[in-house]
Amino acid sequence: MKKVAVIMGGKGSEHDVSINSGMQVLKNLDREKYEPLKVVIQKNGVWEVGDVLCPFTGGLEELLAQEVDVAFLALHGTWGEDGTIQGVLEYTGIPYTGSDGIASGVAMDKQLSRQLFHLHGIRVPAGMVVTISNWEKSIQLIERTCGYPCVVKPLRDGSSVGVELVSDVFALTRILQHSAQKTLLAEAKIEGVEVTGGVLDIPGNPIPQALPPTQIIPKEAAFFDYHSKYTPGATEEVTPPNLSPEIIQNIQEIALQCHGILGCKGISRTDMIVANDGIYVLETNTLPGMTETSLLPQQAQAIGMTFPAMITAIIEGALEENEAPQAPVSE
Repeated sequence: MKKVAVIMGGKGSEHDVSINSGMQVLKNLDREKYEPLKVVIQKNGVWEVGDVLCPFTGGLEELLAQEVDVAFLALHGTWGEDGTIQGVLEYTGIPYTGSDGIASGVAMDKQLSRQLFHLHGIRVPAGMVVTISNWEKSIQLIERTCGYPCVVKPLRDGSSVGVELVSDVFALTRILQHSAQKTLLAEAKIEGVEVTGGVLDIPGNPIPQALPPTQIIPKEAAFFDYHSKYTPGATEEVTPPNLSPEIIQNIQEIALQCHGILGCKGISRTDMIVANDGIYVLETNTLPGMTETSLLPQQAQAIGMTFPAMITAIIEGALEENEAPQAPVSE
């Protein structure tokens, strides 16, 4: 029986969401195949490994002492989804679920991933990076590049934390003037149908599988914000979307393309807008949410895959990836 450390929490703004994801993973873990180990990274950086409280380095030592076979990453956002924990686990030799540190870091940087997508012919909203120390000089450039309404968001964060819909120069000035971030991303607001497409690597299958996409219809907000994402009933989610088969296929193809461009492994979920002139990619999430309201489990269910079966596929994929032979280094 393999021992699975389900790592959740973290020091970032998505700590609570991550806890919810981790608890759902523990709840749906196949106990006949896996022995669970709950690992919570507290907001102050202390690791809670089972019943043992450890500082950062002590937490890693405890994971090694527990002889963990694989870490299931239920982390989100800064430190958990940006390549940091991935690099640490690679250094210690513990296999983990999801993408490697490089793919995670690139996906987390919204501007860098936007540039990569654009280079591969994928539509992205017009946008620009704003340096807060020089925000006053950026306003006119934002107006020319993005227009109104526009969307202002942290350059590296998830779960729509800190995302603002801006309708005029007064709101834009207020947001830039009071931002706690060093850099922000401003994007044109694309009108259309909001959708998200999940991708799952199935063990034994060399080709990732695009899951049925989901149409997102917020009931209480102008866009899919933090409240809409994590409040049951706040959003109508339709899987598959009420769109033509051709558009649904295009969404799946773009999700697979983004998964490949970034070098994602295991799972990913790409958020898009279906507009009149085409499909625009907003971002790719390398560790999508696993809460009871999360989208990837809904998409897996649409192809007949239960939550426990999806968790098993993700774990087995990580173990399979770790056991894959490495290419020899030429001398």
